[in-house]
Formats: sequence, structure tokens, C-alpha cells
Amino acid sequence: MIFQTPTYYDYSWVVQPTIDEKFGDGFSDKFVAAARPSPADDPAQAAILEAFGAASFIPTNNGNYAQIEPIGESAGLLVPARDS
Repeated sequence: MIFQTPTYYDYSWVVQPTIDEKFGDGFSDKFVAAARPSPADDPAQAAILEAFGAASFIPTNNGNYAQIEPIGESAGLLVPARDS
């Protein structure tokens, strides 16, 4: 029997919520735009997506990991969050 996992979010790139305060308003939007390559515009960007086996990168949020977080916790793979 072959099993295919349901779709899940992986290869996350994380930006601190205070990044706009540090680097100026709109910086987080610029980061997201730079991190989402457009293969139609640039073959080098298509190569980046191909290396990940992806058709695109998409924005995500903490709620998208609610289903897999308990698995990571039970396996001892998650480090407790620190207050910064």
C-alpha cells in the first residue's frame, strides 16, 4: 500500500513581527515579495522553485501548523518558545 500525506506547509521562512519597526514600514512586505520567486519572469527563479520541488511559495501563519505541532511535541522535536 502506498500512502500520500495530506498537503502541509513546510520550508518556512520566518520574519520577526517587529521587523518593520527595525527596518521601516513595509519592509516585511518587501521581504515576502523578494522571497516569492516568479518563474515566468526569470529562469533563475524557476530553478529555485525546482530545487524545492515547488511550483510556488505562499504566505503562511502559525495556525497552519496546528495539526502537526502536537506530533512535533510528542517526538521531542520542538524547542519551547522563548520570550524575547
